Amino acid sequence: MPVSDQAGRIAADTATVRAELARAETKATALLGIAGGALTVILAVQAVPRLPLPAVLAGGLAAVTNAVAIGLLAWVLKPDLGDGTGGWLGYSGLSGEQVRRRAASGGFDDAEQLAFLAGLARRKYVHIRAAVMLLLAVVALVLLGTGVAVVPGVR
Repeated sequence: MPVSDQAGRIAADTATVRAELARAETKATALLGIAGGALTVILAVQAVPRLPLPAVLAGGLAAVTNAVAIGLLAWVLKPDLGDGTGGWLGYSGLSGEQVRRRAASGGFDDAEQLAFLAGLARRKYVHIRAAVMLLLAVVALVLLGTGVAVVPGVR
């Protein structure tokens, strides 16, 4: 593959990965809002007096599971600065003269930038997938706790 084609492909793939990173953060933000609201409701219901013990246990487990999902989603939103030398971060500690020299020498390696961004996107999606699985478990636990709470005679 000619160098110009390769550079174009790397640039196109980098743009695609950047779009996926934006999507991942949007998904994480939406899920974080849902999980935060669900945790509020779960904790409020846990405060209801005379809930059957199985319902309290299911609710407590749902709250803990939900909190872990919130932690995973917060990780997705946490900035990953890597080693601080790639992309725009590499300019943060440079003087104006150093920036001009780096730009004149070709700047940063686009392939390395693509590899970093692709790895970051993958890690974010792995955490989102795990959080979604935990949130599905929360739904099941809440349904279980609700079912136990409405069944007469269960204490």
